[in-house]
Amino acid sequence: MILEAARSVVQERGVTGLTFDAVSAASGVTRPGVMYHFPSRQALVLGVHRHLAELFERQLRERLGRVPEQASAEERLAAYVRTCAQVTSRAELLFMLDAAADPAANEIWVELNNRWLPDPESIGEGPEAEFLFLVRLAADGLWMFEAAAGEPLTARQRDALMSALVEGIAVRSLSA
Repeated sequence: MILEAARSVVQERGVTGLTFDAVSAASGVTRPGVMYHFPSRQALVLGVHRHLAELFERQLRERLGRVPEQASAEERLAAYVRTCAQVTSRAELLFMLDAAADPAANEIWVELNNRWLPDPESIGEGPEAEFLFLVRLAADGLWMFEAAAGEPLTARQRDALMSALVEGIAVRSLSA
């Protein structure tokens, strides 16, 4: 409840608008109640990052159908592509940008990425590694476009792009 209220505050006001008073008003929880759960603004911000990462990972697992450790790199990446092809919010984009400047928040996302995505260190190990990383970058770009575009893609357009990426993974893994 508090974390979803915080996300709605960021959707409307940006990360700088995330205050205890704003979250209190949006959640219906008193300011001391919010501060009981999150004793500092940084704790609140990190709480929202953890919440968003948990939601994102839940979507990844649903699309994969099992835990990431039981899947191939290609299967995990295909689940990531399918998840990134879903409509996202301005708040999620703002939190991702915030994480880039906050080492503690960034670590939350690095841990998730390490479970699901190709390792950048694999770049240079051969065309398969480069291809998988390019697919990841395309999925990230699709996600960012959806969050930032004035006119987002239609569901048909998103599905077509997602299918092209997922089919590319399948074709590439069959020929490897």
